[in-house]
Amino acid sequence: MIQYHQKGIEIMSQQQQHKDPDVFPFQALPSEIRMAVYFELLVTDDRVLPTWRGARRATKQQKKMYISILLTCKMCRDEGLQVLYGENIFDFGEICNRPNNFSKPFLAHMGLHNASLIRIVFAEYSAACEELSQSDTSPISKPWHGPKSKMLLTVAHLRSFLSTFNISLPSLRLLAISIMPYGNDLATEDLLKLADPAVRLNMDWRVKWQDAKNKKGRLGKLVDGICEREKGLTKADYWADVDRWIGFRFAPPSSGREWLVYQGVRGREGDVIDRNEEEAGTEEQDSIEGSDAAKPVLVLRRTR
Repeated sequence: MIQYHQKGIEIMSQQQQHKDPDVFPFQALPSEIRMAVYFELLVTDDRVLPTWRGARRATKQQKKMYISILLTCKMCRDEGLQVLYGENIFDFGEICNRPNNFSKPFLAHMGLHNASLIRIVFAEYSAACEELSQSDTSPISKPWHGPKSKMLLTVAHLRSFLSTFNISLPSLRLLAISIMPYGNDLATEDLLKLADPAVRLNMDWRVKWQDAKNKKGRLGKLVDGICEREKGLTKADYWADVDRWIGFRFAPPSSGREWLVYQGVRGREGDVIDRNEEEAGTEEQDSIEGSDAAKPVLVLRRTR
């Protein structure tokens, strides 16, 4: 970063000598340096949460984003928007069993074009939900559950869910899904209803029942079953397979969970391996209109 700063000073000094009033000094910087500046100003160090009020930072303590640079000129807006939405982590939480209108308030604040620039998506999938979806006797008649097709994690569901946000599944650089252990979610409560009545009524037995289901080997087999069913999903280790695609050091509490990544389109180094995949038709992060034609942007990755 120091050499970038020195190079920028050198370029601006040369422009001042030539006294060219038509060139904004920042625009004359090499694209690599401009991208580094955008990254420093527009990328936070934690997740961004899609909410009914638009995109919001996950915690008040995380690094702020300074979006004023997007208002300086059209080039800064076009390039900066791709960094803002392409390099931040957008965490959608539980990805199954969402209401059909879940995306509407978010898109109303962010805008369709900006949402289409999102490239890194985190999500969660309940282990209990996976088990319930395989059961013929699961109690899914309650209105907050909906049909089993919305409970089951499939590539088709992922494509459909993301399309409601105007996000194309093949365009993502990273889609990482952590498996929520059995716990205090609605699916676990419904699964308990299928257990022996003695387990439901005795707290100690309930804890043992839950601990037994949350054993790593058991959750690992559950993930293996998902990967066998859905060929586009691959079992992953957070530090080896997820963290490497993020441009900043991020250690979420969920890093120790079982993880899945979508690899139906991009290979290990980001090369397209399936061109036939069909695309489905912050407190300071209010919606900013982007240009219709987005330019390619440099992808920033950490160096080990």
